[in-house]
Amino acid sequence: MPKGPPPAIMSHTNRKRTIMRKRYTFGLLPAAALTIALSFPGCRTPPDGGLREGPPPQFEEEELYAGVGLALSLGDPAKAVAALEEAEKKDPHSVETKRLLSQVLLMAGRVDEARRSLEKILENDPRDTDALYSLSLVAAAKNDRTERKNLLDRLIEADPDNDRAQASLGEIFLGEKKYDDAETAFARSLASNPANLTALLGRGNLELRRGR
Repeated sequence: MPKGPPPAIMSHTNRKRTIMRKRYTFGLLPAAALTIALSFPGCRTPPDGGLREGPPPQFEEEELYAGVGLALSLGDPAKAVAALEEAEKKDPHSVETKRLLSQVLLMAGRVDEARRSLEKILENDPRDTDALYSLSLVAAAKNDRTERKNLLDRLIEADPDNDRAQASLGEIFLGEKKYDDAETAFARSLASNPANLTALLGRGNLELRRGR
């Protein structure tokens, strides 16, 4: 059975997206892929040439994003990358497209390209929490625990209640055998989102390590 994108991809933004519901019916797509396909508002090109959120431009973005959702539902991140790269060419100032492109590049194992895409977002907004979290995944993929923790600390400074960041920080503390710190981080994550799977599994692992 085809796999949908991992939770880190699905939860990169909680802002409501409605653009694609107007013209498409996704009866064949799993819920996870549909979540991805609906996650793009697009951006208008700002006069200063920077990245900026805004209403979607009028081009065939709906078909492109539908293709992304379908490719992810079929477990084909390379095809999803191609669709997103095409979307980025049509609207190079779209922050949302760059965010998701970086996530799909990670799924495709193209870690350095994902990092470069995320760094472009952070050049425009150093406190972009989605980009900071995704960049922490890049650091994790490179087994760079120090860089990962630094990025999570920056994210938490910008958004103290970010459940993904707190759960990831708990994982780091768990690996360092800082069990009290790990317990605090997992508790903060679950206070924001009781269903955070990373925090739930981490807390269970913590209990096992403590022998409870």
